[in-house]
Amino acid sequence: MNTDTKNLKEFCKKKHLLYVEDNDETRFYTLEFLSRFFDQISIAKDGIEGIENFIQYPSDFILADINMPKMGGIEMAKYIRNLNNIIPIILLSAHNEEDIYETALNNGIKYYLTKPLDVFQFLTTMKDIMNESENRYAL
Repeated sequence: MNTDTKNLKEFCKKKHLLYVEDNDETRFYTLEFLSRFFDQISIAKDGIEGIENFIQYPSDFILADINMPKMGGIEMAKYIRNLNNIIPIILLSAHNEEDIYETALNNGIKYYLTKPLDVFQFLTTMKDIMNESENRYAL
């Protein structure tokens, strides 16, 4: 394991992740991967559950699917942005569509990954978040 990945694991182990995904199989396999980094993971199956979970158990990061029943990831993120405008939100989509990415950016969501979750993309994104977090508190 290289030093960057080791530092990332140490950073994530201290953090709480909210993972929002409606597909049972995707959620199962992604959780298996995420548990290598996070000790504390809350799970929700749609955006409404995600908001309720976030209010009850404030998280350090949110990883959410875009298309879900009841409320999708972008709508959920808009609501959460009103409660916390700096929490890193990573949206996941099976589609790499420019307009979805633009909508996400316009709503303060900087991170967007395609499904199935690419390990390299995820690690790169988390390293960016870790560096931004360290820079924010270094000031």
